[in-house]
Amino acid sequence: MKLHYYRLAIAKLRNEDAAQLLFKERVQQFLGRTGGYTRIYKLGARKGDAAETALIELVAKDDKSPAMTPKAKVARKPKAKKEAAAASAQA
Repeated sequence: MKLHYYRLAIAKLRNEDAAQLLFKERVQQFLGRTGGYTRIYKLGARKGDAAETALIELVAKDDKSPAMTPKAKVARKPKAKKEAAAASAQA
């Protein structure tokens, strides 16, 4: 564990217990992961001062976000122009 990074985490989190949890226990979940450690949900504006709020969560080791899963391919309908041209050619 690098002391400098640990101290930076304490400065940002403002909680030494949370930094210990992150650096001693949760680090094992993210050793093999090349990126994408957090997921951010934008919650909208806060009442009072209209500041933007968000929920930030650590992603589990085997968790895939909905954006990372491949989308199913949708069969496209032929364009109406081709159908109209084919119908007028037959008439």
